[in-house]
Amino acid sequence: MKREPIVFILVLAILALKASSLFSEEVTSARVRPRSKPLELTAHGAADLVEGIAVDKHQRDLFLRPSADQPLATLLVPYPQLPRQSVLLPPPLPNPGSHVHSLNLFVRPISLSGSVGGSALNSGDEEIADDSDIAFDGEIEIDPTEQYRAEFDHVRLNAVTTLYGQIVNENRYELKTGDILEFVQYDVDSGRERYSVRPYAEDEYQSFGFAENLHNKIELDYRAQLKSMSAGSLSQVAVFIDWLLSNGLSESIAFDYAKDLAMRSSKLGPDDGQNWLTVAKTYEATLDYDQAFTVYSLMVGAKVTGEFANELLASGLTSGRFSHMSAPRVAMGMVLQKLNLHTAARQQFEVAMDVSDGTSYAPMALGHALLQEGSYSAARENLQRAFNKQANRSNDIALENGISLGLSMLAQSDWTAAAEQYQSVIELAADKSSFVARAEAGLVAAQYLSGDFAVAQMTAEEAIINVGATPQLLYLRAITTGANGGDVGEVIADLNAAVAVQPLAAADYLAALAFYADVAQDTIAAENALSAALEQSPHHVYARYLQAFIAARNGDLLGAQAEYESLVKGNPNSAAMLAAYASLLLEQGDYAKANVAFTRIDLQLSQQTKSTARAAAWANVYLRQGMNLLSLSKHDEALSSFDYALSLDDKLHAARNARAISMYATGELDVAVAEFSYLQDALRDDIEDEQYLYASLWQARMQEHDRLRRWVDDFSAERLRPGWDLQDGARAGISPRHDDQSLVIKGSHEAAARTSVSRSVPGIAFRSFAAELSIGTEHRGGAGVSIALMNRSKINWSFEIERNREGNLSYTVSRGTRSESSNLDVNVPSNIPMTVSFSLDREPKQPVLTVRVNNKVVYSDEVVALRNPTGRMTSSFFAKTAHALPVDISLDNVELIYAQL
Repeated sequence: MKREPIVFILVLAILALKASSLFSEEVTSARVRPRSKPLELTAHGAADLVEGIAVDKHQRDLFLRPSADQPLATLLVPYPQLPRQSVLLPPPLPNPGSHVHSLNLFVRPISLSGSVGGSALNSGDEEIADDSDIAFDGEIEIDPTEQYRAEFDHVRLNAVTTLYGQIVNENRYELKTGDILEFVQYDVDSGRERYSVRPYAEDEYQSFGFAENLHNKIELDYRAQLKSMSAGSLSQVAVFIDWLLSNGLSESIAFDYAKDLAMRSSKLGPDDGQNWLTVAKTYEATLDYDQAFTVYSLMVGAKVTGEFANELLASGLTSGRFSHMSAPRVAMGMVLQKLNLHTAARQQFEVAMDVSDGTSYAPMALGHALLQEGSYSAARENLQRAFNKQANRSNDIALENGISLGLSMLAQSDWTAAAEQYQSVIELAADKSSFVARAEAGLVAAQYLSGDFAVAQMTAEEAIINVGATPQLLYLRAITTGANGGDVGEVIADLNAAVAVQPLAAADYLAALAFYADVAQDTIAAENALSAALEQSPHHVYARYLQAFIAARNGDLLGAQAEYESLVKGNPNSAAMLAAYASLLLEQGDYAKANVAFTRIDLQLSQQTKSTARAAAWANVYLRQGMNLLSLSKHDEALSSFDYALSLDDKLHAARNARAISMYATGELDVAVAEFSYLQDALRDDIEDEQYLYASLWQARMQEHDRLRRWVDDFSAERLRPGWDLQDGARAGISPRHDDQSLVIKGSHEAAARTSVSRSVPGIAFRSFAAELSIGTEHRGGAGVSIALMNRSKINWSFEIERNREGNLSYTVSRGTRSESSNLDVNVPSNIPMTVSFSLDREPKQPVLTVRVNNKVVYSDEVVALRNPTGRMTSSFFAKTAHALPVDISLDNVELIYAQL
């Protein structure tokens, strides 16, 4: 019979059987499928049907394919090493306020040339060099007569003989030639009396004189003024009173004589308000503010009572007689300022402005008050009004006003106008060296604050040549040299010199010295200078900023935070201080509070950051803002911050790396790799750069991580997931099976045997294997977990963790015919799950295998055999006995990680 008819007949038969089963009304019990239960609908919406349904260990995941693996979660990438924090340079003198320092004094950490020999801070105990052997071209001769007359009174007896000593007449200052002198002669060499008092009659001497010292000059000039004093000479008397007041601290009698002459002047000219102002000024000079205020109050007609007021009224000062003058009101305000009553003082200045007497006193005083309050625009307006009213701009009052006007311009960041104003004061001051020096300092400050450090340094050097090395100019030359990257030794020397000249008011100089000593890495000198600055001025803003900056750098984050918080409250418009505070909060991990600080900088103080020539310093700050946003998972905002930082400084490589990890966090691996590659290309000539190394390392890690897959089995399904090998390791009558939510090897060996279950992947793809192994109480042999590199059923290398019958663990490493075992001093009781994991790190040149038991590392070493393995890596768990004994082990929560090839 031919084959074709037979096949045809068989097909017809099969079709007939199928048709009969379809039309049959009865179905055999073996073929009946159980009726499915009704589907219980949840309250989830259409968009939540998948992700909203919880899947526990005892419920099968209907959406998971049996053989499916999963990608790993994205890597937790550490942030790149950030560049050193930007720092605020020491402010100039004059100092317009912390709100303008951020513009150009906030810079990347600077480095200076040169070095400092010894300590940067003079101790004051340096030995004085012996210059006795120094030869001079000519001898310096001192006229002994001049020296004697400076120390002693003298009586000239004749052309040859002059005696030195002391005239002791009670009316000594009223004596005239021809009067009888009572004279005590002294030994001019020892300064002791030679004889007792001896009278000299008119015919016994030719002339006499008093010692040429300040006290005698005051006494003689005072009496001379009394003799010549008249209504027409009051202007000269006023000049002499000013001279007395300027010397009152040296000779207290000068204050008394000044008061006496002032009262005499007011009686001679009671209708001249300047005379009464002079009276009040003498009381102010002796800190008797109550008496001075009484004089001013009576002048303007303010109500005042008291004994002194009555004396003034009796002397001719009629209440309200000079209410048309603004000067008394201004003077009242200045007294109130000295008493720290600034609001009341400003009110007096505003009242004085209403007087409109054509003088500059009121607008000048109001401008000063507004300048101290921080109302810089209004201050400049009033100071300019006063300057316009001053016809003689070369007098002291006008020059003082001109310097204050320049300061108001600095406070408004109007560097060009300020420089022009100070240059004008220099020209007007002419030979008044103190005003010239202060105006030169203002000119340097304007150039320094504008960021033109080189020109500022040159101006400071020329100013010292022109007007001398005042402490202020020495300080300015030091900080401009430092900002310009000059010699650190010269900077330190100038600052030490400024401190030496003005040791009791040197807080500004000491704070700058601390900064540059720190730059020179002289830590001890920096600490000592900073302590001295804060001791002199505990509230010194820059010294406190520097203290907080150094504390944060040295790890005292809590101390630095407290100081920064106080500084930010006191200087809310300083972007540099707020940036330092925000960076500290970032370092502490207080991301929410840091975000508030960074946002304030970006929104409210951006005029200090986005219009500055010192862009690199602010690029550093915006980089940190981006890192803070990245920590808050605000990836889009972080990217914007990184982009802005790179626009300010395209060589800020840390921002490029940060941008890459931000893109990676949003799933844009290709873009992240491109960023890393761009950076590595830019730094190809400097492959040791830390940012290059970071980019290279994490690009490789991200790409490697992207290839990894995670295969897990918690045995919660109805049957084993595909991939397990249950046959090759079955021995002696035991069949591994899926039972009770785990993979079980249970039964009795018929003889000595080893039964195992395995799962394998290509050897080069293996990364880690972990599982929970439980040993039952009936188990009577060894059991464990292992990984083995196999090639055609031959084991080339293996690592086993084994538990013996007593529960003690050991490990065995095998390679070919060699093996090495070691006990682990770990005991695992029965029915207690034991977690074992094998993790292979392929990043080093030689792969490193780390083995953990219950999350404790029990082995970690290089494995040369796994560098370029061939064959497959088999992960398994096993039970073995030496005789026919029962076994009872189970495996759960398996995780296998491998790379896609």
